[in-house]
Amino acid sequence: MIGEFKTPSKSVLRAVLAGLFLFAACAKTRVLPLGSPFPPTSRWEKPLDVPLAAPLSTDGTLVFAALSTGSILAIDPATGSTLWTRSGLKPGFVAARPGFLVFVERSGVVWGINAQDGTAQWKTTTSVIDVQSVRLDGNRVFLGGGSGLAALVVTTGEVRFDVVAKDVRDLEAAGDLLASLEEGALMVRNREDGAVKFRLASPEGEFGAPALFADGRVVLGSGTRLVRAISAGGEFRWRFKVGARVKDRPLDYLDGKRVGVISFEGVFYELSLGGGNMQRRALFSSRPFGPPLLTAGRIWAPIFEDEVAALDPRTSKLLGRTRFGGSFLSPPILVAGRLLAEVAGPRRIVALQTAPLS
Repeated sequence: MIGEFKTPSKSVLRAVLAGLFLFAACAKTRVLPLGSPFPPTSRWEKPLDVPLAAPLSTDGTLVFAALSTGSILAIDPATGSTLWTRSGLKPGFVAARPGFLVFVERSGVVWGINAQDGTAQWKTTTSVIDVQSVRLDGNRVFLGGGSGLAALVVTTGEVRFDVVAKDVRDLEAAGDLLASLEEGALMVRNREDGAVKFRLASPEGEFGAPALFADGRVVLGSGTRLVRAISAGGEFRWRFKVGARVKDRPLDYLDGKRVGVISFEGVFYELSLGGGNMQRRALFSSRPFGPPLLTAGRIWAPIFEDEVAALDPRTSKLLGRTRFGGSFLSPPILVAGRLLAEVAGPRRIVALQTAPLS
């Protein structure tokens, strides 16, 4: 009797195990949460005798600092050592991406610079005076200021357009379009010739920096407690109410479905791009110091006065946070796994080595 009982039991057991195996194979693979990039694994500091004239920039390999004296420094992100210095320029903005380095003087003079040794490749003068915003996108560099808006070809310095405009700020480029704030209103233009597509003023009195999406939609803060979406045709769509002003540029999740905003109440909101519905949110210790960035598999949010928080872009959950040990003077950037920022007390550049992505 015992032998007769074991045989069918083994068959049943095999069937159950086969079913469990099939279920596991067909089940959706579990997405494991990202690990925290903090605490930093290393740190270096580089003293500065003079302030930076603009935020740090990187081409993905080197870090470039534009000093208030007009000099440009190329810095090794691993050690903080200066690799080369270019002097004799006027104060301005440095913009970089792989293969390109551009320096824009506040007077509207633009330089193409060799990122490896700092030598000039070309120089172009535009009619833009009092440059306030620079955007490097593909093979174009855009500059806007108190008196105009211009676009140049990065590889040659050729001017593509140079038009009259007033108080141009917060330039953003995506797809075939260019967005900015001009005299406080949202202005969307064609990327190639600068022709105006539409202009909109905020019904609440003041816009924040615009996020321009590849399909032409725009999302930006409006007034003291709203976030607004604007269609590619220049029509107001959804709006989302927050607890305080959204001044900084919203975050493009690059999936065509989501947008992230940080309000001055210290809350990060993940919203649906299509309808403005809140998907998730995360709480920070204070208000933002600059816009959130999606890079190296995480969302990085600079928080007043010296903190950086990291979020999981899949869940918007807080992964960790760390402090620089000095008040931010410009928002941090991430290069080669290191967060770098200009801080005060004393003035210096601080680099924090983050833990590997896991």
